[in-house]
This record gives sequence, C-alpha cells and structure tokens, in this order.
Amino acid sequence: ILPFIGLSLMVGLYILGGLILFIIPGLFMYKKYVMSSYIFLEDDTISVSDAMKKSAELTAKPNSGYVWGVIGIGVLFAGLLGFLPFVGSLLAFVFTSLYSVAMPLRYLELKKLAK
Repeated sequence: ILPFIGLSLMVGLYILGGLILFIIPGLFMYKKYVMSSYIFLEDDTISVSDAMKKSAELTAKPNSGYVWGVIGIGVLFAGLLGFLPFVGSLLAFVFTSLYSVAMPLRYLELKKLAK
C-alpha cells in the first residue's frame, strides 16, 4: 500500500503544481496522469515513475478525447448542478457518484486501443 500512497502523492503534487500555474496546466497534468493509479493497481511489478509514464503514453494526443470527455462531464455535474439551491448539491453528489465508473471504463478502452 505504501507504493500506491507514493504514487498518489506524486500525481497530486504534479497536478497541484499545474494548478498553481494558472489552472489550465493543472487540467493537462490531470489528464496526463489520471490513468496511473489504474495502471499501478493492475500491474503490481511496475514502479511509480513507470506507471506515470505509461499513463502519459496512454492519454497521448490521439486518445485524449476519451479522457477530456469524462473530465468535462464530471465538471459539468459538479459545477452546474452545484449552483442549484438545496437539491443541487444532492443531485451533483448522486450524478457524480454514478458517473465515477466512467474513468475506469475509459482506461479499459484506452488499453484496448493501445494494443
């Protein structure tokens, strides 16, 4: 579990560093390294840096639309529904929870496309 915690900290630091640089680089860092935890959990022999490199390769230009779509829908659920008074936060929680399986499914699709 310690290597996974290390991976989470490294990815978090990269994303935080990008967010500090005017938010847009943070979104690109998120897109680049979002798959690293799935790669790391699937292959227990891989190192943290290798999982991050594989994630960067997996989410490269031709396949980046898959990841941007999931990120966009997540932001849409959290942002637009969060502005509704009273029920908005509840709806955002429900829809975001239901949509949380989208990123692992995108990982499986991207992995299949990479072969």
